[in-house]
Amino acid sequence: LQEKSMLEILLSGRLALPPVEPSGGYAFFVGGLQSGSVRSDYTDKYTYADNTIVPGTTLLATRYRGAMCGNAVVAIYGGGTQTGTVATTEKYTFGTQSFAGGTVLPAGRAYLRAASNMTQGLFVGGVGSTRADMYFYADDTTGTGQAMTAVRYNGAAAGNAEVAVFAQGHNGSVTLATSVVYTHATVTRVNGTTLSQQTQGSLGVGDASHALFGA
Repeated sequence: LQEKSMLEILLSGRLALPPVEPSGGYAFFVGGLQSGSVRSDYTDKYTYADNTIVPGTTLLATRYRGAMCGNAVVAIYGGGTQTGTVATTEKYTFGTQSFAGGTVLPAGRAYLRAASNMTQGLFVGGVGSTRADMYFYADDTTGTGQAMTAVRYNGAAAGNAEVAVFAQGHNGSVTLATSVVYTHATVTRVNGTTLSQQTQGSLGVGDASHALFGA
């Protein structure tokens, strides 16, 4: 799995970690599950220019199976599992490299995925969920977009300034290869192109023109 190859270069072993990729010079890898059932509050800061990793600011609380997205100023880590499934969020400010409590999402779920443009994050799906919830960075408010037609969790997400693509994953019965495309401006969705493989636990990353999904 791609998570395993990523773990080999990180400072502490974690599973189900959500990377956040700001529009800047570095990325953060946050939280996750360490050996056994030990939840992590650890973060790693990865600098693109020289491929170095240093410890980052720890989370306010241990968390895994959540989702994270952001812009050049802040990142939001939401949902997932602590002692149980949660809807809480933590807001990371890149300028001060610090976490603070964010606004609670409209519903808690685990294995959700998130994608972002510069103004809002979109948190979609999760175990037993078809939800699409927005988090607005400027005023820390939330909203609800058009739900998916079927449950999707533990897939991958990527996007650009206009759209977010949520692909693969599981619906509670079968592993998926399908995708759903959300438009940020309206938070409405259409069915996307089916990927080449049915996969769950995959990861996605994108630039302004295309996305890459892998497992």
